[in-house]
Amino acid sequence: MKIWLRLTAILFCFVTAGCWDQQPLKDDNLVYGVAVDLLENQKLLSTAVVRTIKLGSTGAQNYQIDNLTITAKGETMRDMRMKIGRKLGGEYAANKARVILLGEKLAENNIYPILDILYRDPKNSLGAKLIIAKGKAGNILKLQSVNDTLIAEELLEIIESGEEATNTPKETVQSICPVMLDPGQDFALPYMYITKNNEVELSAIALFHNQKFTGITAKGAEATILLLMRNEMGKTARFTIKAYPKEKQYRNRFISIQTVKMKRNMKITPKKDGVIQVDLNLHLNVSVKEHPQGAVDTDSTLLKLNKLLSEQFTKKTKQAANLLQEANCDFLGIGRKLMAYHPETWKSLDKKNYYQHVQIKPKVKIKIVGHGILE
Repeated sequence: MKIWLRLTAILFCFVTAGCWDQQPLKDDNLVYGVAVDLLENQKLLSTAVVRTIKLGSTGAQNYQIDNLTITAKGETMRDMRMKIGRKLGGEYAANKARVILLGEKLAENNIYPILDILYRDPKNSLGAKLIIAKGKAGNILKLQSVNDTLIAEELLEIIESGEEATNTPKETVQSICPVMLDPGQDFALPYMYITKNNEVELSAIALFHNQKFTGITAKGAEATILLLMRNEMGKTARFTIKAYPKEKQYRNRFISIQTVKMKRNMKITPKKDGVIQVDLNLHLNVSVKEHPQGAVDTDSTLLKLNKLLSEQFTKKTKQAANLLQEANCDFLGIGRKLMAYHPETWKSLDKKNYYQHVQIKPKVKIKIVGHGILE
């Protein structure tokens, strides 16, 4: 009896061997990039970049990787996917998508209905980078390639480089989902456009309130300062500051520094008059990378520069805080802190416009800890 049971078990293993849920890549059309724009009639226009492999005359050893750009109009994301799938003659596979671009007009309406499909299907790429495009997002993907690099890879490289340089926040489709649904916190996404030379540039970060792009962007150093205010720094953060505006020689007016280490302290205090005071202290240890006026090794020069840079950065941080106020964007998550530590105050606030009562008082302290090999 035991022998028959063993034989049956062995035969059963042979019969049931294999994966019943397999999905061969050869049957899929791999989508590496998607762009979505809003048309005047409220319909959507989707542009998809599909990876194709062209075999040469010598067979598999000689092949060329290229992009196939396909567009479709529709009412929803699923509707457009089905239409693109009909044109491809195969399965629309978005699990390899590197980037998803949204036109600025579409983003100003609401981005959650566009992303909803991505959260419901486990085959989608939740690690894809989200980008807000100036003008039509589809125009960026239609470039096909930039500097001999396929467009999806080029966009991903630009974003990752911007994250390392603290020029744009590290956000993905997955990371912004809980923030979009959180009434006490907002977010920002990279903002890109096509230059006159048909190149793509990361020019700013787009500030959001709830699930809508506010139309306001933070550019250059302002974007980096906002990220530091949020206690977020990549591998480096560089600044060029006009430290000596009265200097006769134009080039000598500037100093370039690189942030080596940072520390942020934020204290939130609700006041009786309804104002929510936020004391934000930022301590930056920096290294001098360029100082045309000469050496910075003496104690007197270092003290002077530390004070000068601290004043300049405090002023710039105030300007960045005012930009958040203008956009009604709680990029620092102050509402979330109120929920946790001041729940009674949070209950009494208007959840849509509470950020207008926030008063940020920044103070930046700069300390030069290095100045290169030049004495």
